[in-house]
Amino acid sequence: MRAVISAEHQRWPEFVEAAERVGFHASLSVPLLIEGLSVEQELVGSLNIHSQTTSAFDPFDAELMRLYTTAAGQAISNAGRWQHSRETVSQLENALLSRSDIDMAKGALIALHHCEPGEAFARLVDESQWRNIKVRDIAVELLDRMKTTS
Repeated sequence: MRAVISAEHQRWPEFVEAAERVGFHASLSVPLLIEGLSVEQELVGSLNIHSQTTSAFDPFDAELMRLYTTAAGQAISNAGRWQHSRETVSQLENALLSRSDIDMAKGALIALHHCEPGEAFARLVDESQWRNIKVRDIAVELLDRMKTTS
């Protein structure tokens, strides 16, 4: 959006007063859009440029800024995707490490209580929910207790 500040008093009176106090007479604002994990674009801000000259910005300037904000938005989107991917990889690594502890604890419960694998896992989950502790931590505690009692 290109604007001559003095012409926008009806729309944005507070902005016009503040801009005139600091000597701005023209403004160019371009939206900064990023692509989230879904397909939709999300407005996260805008790039705003102000000038002391009323005729400072023309359509070429607006298009140039649009190209800049498009590139910036893509960079931000890519950084967000990369971060999401890193978090997913970390969660998968933790899940793989946790799986063996949980499987061993399930096996111990099956042997001790002569139950089915599903019931053994349900016991771990129930204890996890009751104590508000991760299932993996419950499994490790169980295995540690078994080591000390043998």
